[in-house]
Amino acid sequence: MSEAEGTELTGDRPDTHNTMTCRPPSVPRPKLSRTQNLGAAQVQMAFNDEYWLRKTENWEGKAVMANILTLIQSICEEVLEEYEGRMSKTFPSYLRQVGPIKRAMYGKFLELLQTSSMEEEDRSLIFEMMEATDFRDKDLRGSQWLFEYCIRRTTENRSSRAKSRDPKAKKRHRGVVYFQGTSNIQSTSESTGHNFL
Repeated sequence: MSEAEGTELTGDRPDTHNTMTCRPPSVPRPKLSRTQNLGAAQVQMAFNDEYWLRKTENWEGKAVMANILTLIQSICEEVLEEYEGRMSKTFPSYLRQVGPIKRAMYGKFLELLQTSSMEEEDRSLIFEMMEATDFRDKDLRGSQWLFEYCIRRTTENRSSRAKSRDPKAKKRHRGVVYFQGTSNIQSTSESTGHNFL
C-alpha cells in the first residue's frame, strides 16, 4: 500500500499538516428531496455554521465556495487521469468502484492537495473541509460526500468536453438552410431536383 492509500484525515495529515490538534466539526451530507440534486448552493449551505463562517469570512472573503470547489475539482481531474485505466469500464462513476480503488483515489487526492499550486490558506481550508466530511469512524451518513460530489462533477465535466470534441456526438443539420434569401434556397432546390418553394 502506498503512502497515499493509507492516508486518513484524523489530524495526522502527511507532512506539513501535522500541527492540527482538534478536528473541525463534522459536516453531514445535505438531505435533499427526490427532485433535488446536490449542487454548489447546497454544499455552501452545509458549511454554513459559525465555525466555517468565521473561518471563511462568511464565504465572502478570500475563500469563496465556488473558488474552493474549482480547486478541489482541478485536483480531482488529475486523480481521474491517473486512475481511469483502473476504473470499471462498465460502471465508470466513482461511486460504483470497488473499495480499494476508491481509497486509492482519495489517498491520491490528499497527496496531490499537499503539492498543488494554491495559496496555503486555501490548502488548509480544503484539508479541513475534507476532514469534516470524512467520518467513517462515526455513525453519520455520506462519509466523504464532498470528495464524492467534486469527483462526480469533474467526471460530468470531462464527459461534456469529450462529447463536444466528438464530431459524431454533435447533431448535424442537413437540408434547407434557414434564414437565407429565397434565391439561395431556389438554387439549392434546383441542384437537388426538389422544389421547396
